[in-house]
Amino acid sequence: MPLEEDFTLDLGKLTAAEAQGVLVANPNAPTGIGIPLAEMEKFIAANDRVVVVDEAYMPFYNQSAAALTKKYANLLVVKTFSKGYSLAGMRCGYAIGDALLIGGLERCRDSFNSYPVDRICQAVCAAAISDTAYYAEKNALVISERERLRAELKKRGFTVLPSGANFVFAKHAQKSGKEIYDGLRARGVLVRHFAKPRIDAFCRITVGSASENDALLAALDAFL
Repeated sequence: MPLEEDFTLDLGKLTAAEAQGVLVANPNAPTGIGIPLAEMEKFIAANDRVVVVDEAYMPFYNQSAAALTKKYANLLVVKTFSKGYSLAGMRCGYAIGDALLIGGLERCRDSFNSYPVDRICQAVCAAAISDTAYYAEKNALVISERERLRAELKKRGFTVLPSGANFVFAKHAQKSGKEIYDGLRARGVLVRHFAKPRIDAFCRITVGSASENDALLAALDAFL
């Protein structure tokens, strides 16, 4: 389903009669825009189909629908350790949902899962989950730097979409997305540029540490 002109997702349009289920990424990639929990619950409650919510970037938005799985049997929430826990190399994710949905996953996952979760992976991820204070601190730091980066980019003539992720999606008033990408790359800073309709003017910029973000801004100033 195409996003709206402002890159938000109108959940009310996900009503195709032939669809057996609905998949929603929240927050969205590559825009970073999140859907508030109240809006998501209203949509889930109105559906009798399976609603799968991909919450890969939810650690930076803090409006997870996971608790709603106790209330709605048609909801499946999928998560990953790759983003908020910085464990992308582990290739580990998990699903939360009603016993019937989880049972369906159990019956087919050994045939289709390319990344089985071994004992070492389980031990590492369990340790990560147990250290709640550390990850809360680090994710709060990402959120803080994201908002600082967004404000600094706007000062430099960028339009920056509201982000609930660990990146921002931004376009410049005078320079194209490809020009920004090339200008930064020439100065040793890598961002993402997608040569696709509607988003080719934008660059997706990962939120780094304070010093990394400062280096990005300095490279932008030198280019601009």
